[in-house]
Amino acid sequence: MTKHLEGVLDRKFYDLSEAYKSRGELVFDNNIATQSEVENSGVQFPQKQDGRTCQTEGPDFETSPKLAAFIDENIIGKKNYFASPFGKRKVVYCDYTASGKSLHCIENYIMNEVLPTYGNTHTTTSVTSLQTTLFRHEAREIFRNALGASEDDAVIFVGSGCTGAVHKLINGLDLTEPPVVFVGANEHHSNLIPWREIAAKVVRIKEDSNGLLDMSELKFSLTTAKKENRKMIGCFSAASNIT
Repeated sequence: MTKHLEGVLDRKFYDLSEAYKSRGELVFDNNIATQSEVENSGVQFPQKQDGRTCQTEGPDFETSPKLAAFIDENIIGKKNYFASPFGKRKVVYCDYTASGKSLHCIENYIMNEVLPTYGNTHTTTSVTSLQTTLFRHEAREIFRNALGASEDDAVIFVGSGCTGAVHKLINGLDLTEPPVVFVGANEHHSNLIPWREIAAKVVRIKEDSNGLLDMSELKFSLTTAKKENRKMIGCFSAASNIT
């Protein structure tokens, strides 16, 4: 399989996954390609740096202001105007907590690098499906590295935001009776409604003076809930568009 890949595309293929690389193998459905065969095929693995698998090439930002300026300049629609009751006015977008604006750098990459070889990710029997699968695995590793996740943590794509993630969590737990669920004081509805829909008892834990989870109240609530002899689940947001 890998011999047929040579010269098919001028652009590089991206790292399938650190797991395959550490094994020295690349899996193509039921066929196994050795690392040497992969290297001869033209499939290129990015060098592992600073303990991370995937490195995205781009501007070297020394400070946060430089990164913020770069993102600001790439906002699509940044210079749009509209006809207001007071004449022509520049659009000021103030709804980032709901939806972020698209960026030229990302959309250009999708158009020029991803879409030309886009295909089904459930197979690797064609060049397009292989490249899309590689993109998908690389994206998973980028998220794993960015979040500091280990090999024991699962990075799961849900496709429908936080609500979809919580629903997937609930379904995966296979609960036989309503649990007691502990949440933070500023949770989004996506981390409240799904639990209430399964008749869970939702307990809010207040903040401490630093705006963090009040550990004393959490300990007290856990001790109290333990008497109910029900499964206890803690589900706290690391970040929320509410805050």
